[in-house]
Amino acid sequence: MSGVNQYQVSITGVNGSAIVLENIMSGETWTPNSSDLVSGNTYKFRVRVSDNAGNWNSGHDVFDLLYGESPVADVINPAVLEGDGNLTISWVNPDDSNYVGARVDVRPTDEPYASWIQSRVVGKDEQGEVSVPQLLNGVAYHVRVIAFAANNKYGNYVTFPSTYMPDADSDGDGIIDSNDPFPNNGLYTLDSDGDGMPDAWETQYGLDPNDPLDATSDGDNDGISALDEFLGGTVPSGSVDLDGNGEYDALTDGLLLLRGMFGLDGNALIGGTVASNATYTAAVDIESRIATLGDLADIDGNGEVDALTDGLLTLRYLFGLEGDTLIAGVVASDATRTSAADIEAHLKALMPAL
Repeated sequence: MSGVNQYQVSITGVNGSAIVLENIMSGETWTPNSSDLVSGNTYKFRVRVSDNAGNWNSGHDVFDLLYGESPVADVINPAVLEGDGNLTISWVNPDDSNYVGARVDVRPTDEPYASWIQSRVVGKDEQGEVSVPQLLNGVAYHVRVIAFAANNKYGNYVTFPSTYMPDADSDGDGIIDSNDPFPNNGLYTLDSDGDGMPDAWETQYGLDPNDPLDATSDGDNDGISALDEFLGGTVPSGSVDLDGNGEYDALTDGLLLLRGMFGLDGNALIGGTVASNATYTAAVDIESRIATLGDLADIDGNGEVDALTDGLLTLRYLFGLEGDTLIAGVVASDATRTSAADIEAHLKALMPAL
C-alpha cells in the first residue's frame, strides 16, 4: 500500500454487526453518532485503512468500548502470580447484586492486535481465582480482568499496569526461576540480604538473614566462610574437627565428642585424646567447640544428644564405617534419621573439606 487516503471506522456490537460504519478522509476529525449505542453495553472499535490506489487492508480491532455506565462493579484487589507456563490471577468478588462472575484475558505485549487468550468465567459463588495455562515462558503478557453482569453484559476492563512473564520453575517449589534466588534448590526461596545464603538456612544456624556481612563469617573457626559452608552443603556453626588440627580423626575428635556426650570435662575430657598438632588444646576450648555443635550433634535426630547413639554413630563414621555397619544397634527407637544414607548425609555436613 502506498500512502493513507482514507479510514473506515466501525463500532460493532457483541454479535459482530456494525452499528456505526463511516469512511473518513485522511486528516479529518471524526465524531461518531452514538444514538444507537446502549448504555452499559460493550462494543468493539475497529479501523481499516485504504491507500491512494484504493486498496484496503484487513483492519484490526483497536479497543473494546464500554458505553455509558458500567452495569456491574469491578473486581477488587486483582493480583497476578507468575508460574511455569501459566499466570494465576486472583481477586476479591465485588459486593454487587448485579455481579455474576469474572473472566481474565491475557495477550503477549509484542502482539497488540492479537486476539486475547480468555479464561472461563469464574462464577460469583467461586473463589476469585483462575489460572491461564499453556503460555510461553519468557514472554511478557498484558493482563485484564472483566466483571460480568446478567445477560452477558460486562463492565470495565481492569487492565494491570505492569506486564507479567511466565518462567520455568526448575526446582518445583512454586517460585519461578526469575524470582527465585535459589532456582535449583527447592528448599529455599528467600535471600533478604542478597548474600547468597537463604534466610531459613541463616536462621537455622544463628546467622542474620538481614546482614550480608555474615557471609564471610566463620563461626566455627574452621577456615571456611559461612557462604562457602552453604555452597558446600556443610554447616557454619560447628565442626567435628574439635581440636582444630585440620583433620577428622576417630581417636582424637571422635573420642573427644564421645567423652563430652558422657559428661566428662576438664582433664578427664582431653587426657590423651588431643592431637600433637592441635590448635585447640585446653579443655575449656574443646568444651566450647563441643557446645557450639549443639543440636547438630543429635545425629539420629531424636531430639537428644546421646553418647550411645549419636556418639557411637560419629565415632564409627570417623573410622570409615558406612551402610548397615554404621547404624546397626546404635540408632534410637524414636529417631527421625534412621537410614544409613540420612545419617551419613548429616555427618558429612558436619565435616567440610579442610
